[in-house]
Amino acid sequence: MGFNPIPNEKIASWLKNKHGLEQQAADILAAMANGSFSRAQMMVKDNWLQRRKWVIAEMDRLSLQPIAHLFALAEKFSREKETLAQSLEIIKVWFRDLIINKYDAAKIINRDVADKIENASQNNYLPNLLSKVDAVQKRQNRLAANTNLRLTMENLLIQLAQP
Repeated sequence: MGFNPIPNEKIASWLKNKHGLEQQAADILAAMANGSFSRAQMMVKDNWLQRRKWVIAEMDRLSLQPIAHLFALAEKFSREKETLAQSLEIIKVWFRDLIINKYDAAKIINRDVADKIENASQNNYLPNLLSKVDAVQKRQNRLAANTNLRLTMENLLIQLAQP
């Protein structure tokens, strides 16, 4: 038996009241929790907002990095197995926001970095962004298949760094 997702507004309000988060941070966490109080609670406990900030910064400058940096980043992601699924979700939402921004900037999830999203969105073509979201989704599916994490992440980051 499944439960209906809890509206983002209720989760955000709960996060503000229980954890003292600012509205913007609560809204982002609520959107990423996909209608689950327990997932939102876990994200707060795991310092997810700090990880998100780091992942977004890496994605924002990914195409400017030398290949050695991509390999080092892939190694870092693959060593942190317990947070890899979260990181991939953050990456996917980053590229989703780049796509959404082209049509309705008010609907992006990562509103606190709207300026970065606007800039990155303008510098990427829609078909490339769609293929990047698809690439991340495929890697998320492969995680469940117990593939070589480092090789999977190296391949993904090289693909995502392409203009």
